[in-house]
Amino acid sequence: MALGVRLRKERNMSMVGNPRRKGCRAVMMVPLAWLLVAGAPVSAQVNGLVTYDFEAAREVNVELRVVGMEEQSLGSRITERTGYYEFGGYNLLLGTSIRLIVGATNPGGFVNSDGLPGTPVYAYSLTTSVAEHNDVFILTATTAEKAFSVADALYTGWYYANTVRGPPPAIPVHYPAPDRPDAPDTYYSSPDATRPEGWIALSETADNSNWADWDVILHEYGHYLSRRDKLSLQPGPDATGLPHRFGTSNILDHGRDNQFRKLRGMQFAWQEGLGTYISIAAQQVNPTGQNLDRFHLASVGDTYYTDTKDGSSARPGAPIHVDLEGQHASYLGVGVGAPKGEGDELAVARILWDLADTPNLDDDLIGLGHFDLYGALDNRGDNPEGIVELDRLDDVWDYYLKASQDDHERTLFGQVFEDHHVSPHPTGAIINATFKPTDPPPTFSWERRNNEANDTFGLFVWGKTFEQRLLDIVVPDTPPNATSYTLKQEEWAVLTDAAKASGFPYTTNFVIWGRDQIIPDGTAFYELDLRTGDYWSGAYQFKLIPEPGTAVLLALGGIGLLGRRNWSSGRAVRDWRRPRRAARLSAARQSAKPDGSGTAAKR
Repeated sequence: MALGVRLRKERNMSMVGNPRRKGCRAVMMVPLAWLLVAGAPVSAQVNGLVTYDFEAAREVNVELRVVGMEEQSLGSRITERTGYYEFGGYNLLLGTSIRLIVGATNPGGFVNSDGLPGTPVYAYSLTTSVAEHNDVFILTATTAEKAFSVADALYTGWYYANTVRGPPPAIPVHYPAPDRPDAPDTYYSSPDATRPEGWIALSETADNSNWADWDVILHEYGHYLSRRDKLSLQPGPDATGLPHRFGTSNILDHGRDNQFRKLRGMQFAWQEGLGTYISIAAQQVNPTGQNLDRFHLASVGDTYYTDTKDGSSARPGAPIHVDLEGQHASYLGVGVGAPKGEGDELAVARILWDLADTPNLDDDLIGLGHFDLYGALDNRGDNPEGIVELDRLDDVWDYYLKASQDDHERTLFGQVFEDHHVSPHPTGAIINATFKPTDPPPTFSWERRNNEANDTFGLFVWGKTFEQRLLDIVVPDTPPNATSYTLKQEEWAVLTDAAKASGFPYTTNFVIWGRDQIIPDGTAFYELDLRTGDYWSGAYQFKLIPEPGTAVLLALGGIGLLGRRNWSSGRAVRDWRRPRRAARLSAARQSAKPDGSGTAAKR
């Protein structure tokens, strides 16, 4: 005769799944012979692993009860991040009947049916007997079992927050949330009398379930951090029920009779793009939240924002699958166009990601780290390092333009903003071209970008090492929205004289900057004076060489062309660690002038 495992289902407690399911170990059977060794009972510690769908249940609560005439609780333990728990203080006899109760709760918060404190948290109950290992396998067939995936996503958000700003208070998750016609299926709700930190509502319907969409859950957790740490000065416009608009500007039109003018459209894009960035960053900061042999959670730990159910305004009902590391929006391979500038949440999310992640592309040489970037966004109390009155992407640009130590570093930030279609994009034959002093003055050309809203442009030109701005030109506004500029003869002479003084070949670096000065529809209203920019492009090059036949050219034996941004070759990207930032960036509380100098007042 053998002692088997007995399961017991209670209110809000689920049954164990099929032990024959792929990846699941058989249920432990304890032979009666184990009870006797040399004629005496054998004692053992109660320990094991708690997993849900074969993933570690991290820092969840496990209660141990002895089953007898009256059930007796022996206390609780918190699992490690591997899911391991151990009751070392109780040496129970092998075969003793016990019950293990695991709750969907951790330092990040808890999951229950109404999100209210004091009501039962979803739990899993296993009645078994003391064995060598008392492992608890939780599948995801029922709502109570799926709650452990939700809780683990919540833990991942908490772990990220604990890393970048210290441990935040726990928050509840209402799962499943009731359908509301005025709200999306999953959302963050502001605090109320019973939930002082707010709460996350998560849907669970036949056609919409986000329990495995960690990106969606952590996006809402990002809204929680945004409210608590004032990552946005304003809560944004009334956007309840509005879908994501990746690759679409929110400025001027969001289906609400032009309610979203420039400021409000930028605020909405900032709020949503910030939440999307945090959702992906949280999974990268937490080493246990990635590189696992995922079963149902295949999208966890990658750089894609994935929503398998909700869709977007561009493709209602279709899954969202957008790579923050990429350059173009994609919904499972269907392109929706490039980011549309400062009013687009996709541009916001990708810029924040590229500012924080490790430099990994020729066009991404900034690596602030998630810790330092959050420190700049954090506006709790009097933070001398924070971006003052932060509520839109333009504030981030102004801050780093002012905080950068030199123009070279400013061009690195400019490259990120250009790549995601906020800054102008230089084009034309001048890039990597070679000129002689007697050639006609060259023409610079560019794409406007910023959803074609950039309407005022300028040009900076330096030497190879950015030691001095040789030209600082504001492009005339005639014709309006000009996308090219030809140097005047006297401006060209400045460059040729510099080349003659320094010696040939002479390499120059240039950027095109742009600002959005005028509301796109020309309407005069209270936001007319909201100028944004000046957004820099990355640095591009052209070269000056001597006239053919001169002694210097013959001595050189010919000149090869330098590729775009070769000036950065071998030059380490500056380390933006917090101690250095604290001493140097306090001046960035003020907005920057177009050239990164001065103390212009906040617009």
